[in-house]
Amino acid sequence: MSRTGWWVAFGLTLGAAVTAVLDAPATLIPWLLDKGHVSVLQLTDVQDSLWSGSASVALTAPGAAPRSLGRWHWALGFGPWLQPELRLASLVVGAGTPAAAAPVAAMALPPWSGSLNLTPGLRTLALREVHLQSPAEALPDAIPALRLLQPRGQVALSADALQIGFDGLHGEVTLEWHDAVIAQSPVAPLGNWQARCLLDGTEGHYQLRTLNGPLTVQGDGQVALDGRFSLQGFVQSDALHRVTLQPLLGLLGAPDDSGRVAIALPWRAAATPVPDGSGR
Repeated sequence: MSRTGWWVAFGLTLGAAVTAVLDAPATLIPWLLDKGHVSVLQLTDVQDSLWSGSASVALTAPGAAPRSLGRWHWALGFGPWLQPELRLASLVVGAGTPAAAAPVAAMALPPWSGSLNLTPGLRTLALREVHLQSPAEALPDAIPALRLLQPRGQVALSADALQIGFDGLHGEVTLEWHDAVIAQSPVAPLGNWQARCLLDGTEGHYQLRTLNGPLTVQGDGQVALDGRFSLQGFVQSDALHRVTLQPLLGLLGAPDDSGRVAIALPWRAAATPVPDGSGR
């Protein structure tokens, strides 16, 4: 066989091998995550192939029930430096995806939608261009202490780059709460809120502020993947809503001479509720 023939044969063989790998069943992905010790992600009902497929995805943390992120579709592409990269987009349950596709063992959350790019490493997963949205009703499932607030509105989560490894999450995440509504407030909505969090493993430091609205909130604290958090800062109403919002601010304490109410929530367990002012 001529040299050209050998190169053609080699190319055909290599192409067939790559095709065989990419057409391998997508059920290999949970096995690869397990071998890579990436336990923070749980995939169930995995379908189609490594090249293009879908699965129900949940986040896991030690001592906590899995938190469902809904059903996601992936397609293999290439990122910076031609690294293999998974391009992920959500398939919202109820919009073309059967509800039975959601993981049975996971907590029932409102569906997350959006997109992100994922690059697998030796022992970590790199996430880029993360853009996710969900109803605000999902917030108490991440931080149970917020359950009493019965939050409503829309939540948007974004991150330029995150690392997921066996020890947790690393990177900066921005969470915005648009048209915020809570059960205790007679004024709705309370504007748009923003939290920027720097994650380092299973815990992180965050800064909270309001972008606009009748309340000014500013503070910072610690947060953990299992739902524990702390917060120190202040809250203040604008002049127009000061009387209407006084009962809400009274749940946190008495205002100072400038009208600010100090916030000092200690590091609290995931299941610890916030005060409701009822005395019970």
